[in-house]
Amino acid sequence: MWLKLLLIGLLFTNTTIQTASERELIFTPIDSGDIALLHLNEEEMFLINTGNGGSLPSVKEMINQWPEKEIKGILITAFRPENCGNLKALLEDHEIESVYVPHTDFQSCDEPKDTRIFSLNKQETIALSNDFYLQYISENDSKKGSVMISNDSFTVYWYESYMNPEKHAARQAELIYIPSYIKDDHMLGEEVIELDPEIAIINEKKDPQRNKHLHDLFQEAWVDTYFLKRFIAIHISIFENDYDVYLEKLNQHK
Repeated sequence: MWLKLLLIGLLFTNTTIQTASERELIFTPIDSGDIALLHLNEEEMFLINTGNGGSLPSVKEMINQWPEKEIKGILITAFRPENCGNLKALLEDHEIESVYVPHTDFQSCDEPKDTRIFSLNKQETIALSNDFYLQYISENDSKKGSVMISNDSFTVYWYESYMNPEKHAARQAELIYIPSYIKDDHMLGEEVIELDPEIAIINEKKDPQRNKHLHDLFQEAWVDTYFLKRFIAIHISIFENDYDVYLEKLNQHK
């Protein structure tokens, strides 16, 4: 598979309602925390994390760009305020079929009511649509793990914690995402070698040393690296055996 970086430049969004490819993964910067939106098909989308509680207005603005689509489910990759701060509010505003969590000890998250909860440490592979599925990668019964979402032609690896390569079968991913709360963990280098990604997306922090270390790590592995920063969204349009990457410049009205 070849990475095709569209040299269209930055797209300006002047309207409220946006269009997306039938299958598209969108990383959008929000006021605080981590979030991504996967368009499963023409009718449904899937939310990866919900951001911190203080980012609710920007999260709602992002979701409301596609009022004709239903949110089929929400994945919480790790119980942190950066991931689950808006879970309760979104469940109140939308009819969401299922919530997927790494375990059922909600800790810093409000436990959903009247919603189907799937514990990922009990189900290794879960179908999200006719072609997309997710896998939870953890060691033994650990409450820490990372998540892979794939349709077999494109795989994204949402990094949460180091997994010993000797204890897991070889796996590859086209894209690896590094959340805002991940520091410059030297063990990440082993994961990168094993995953052999083509793209890395790093949620930028106000920590130049951390940002530089992660950037250098991926550059040494010949991985195309993007920083998710304010007012710039990153789109991955997913096709059969191919994908496109483009950047979108968001309105700076805040």
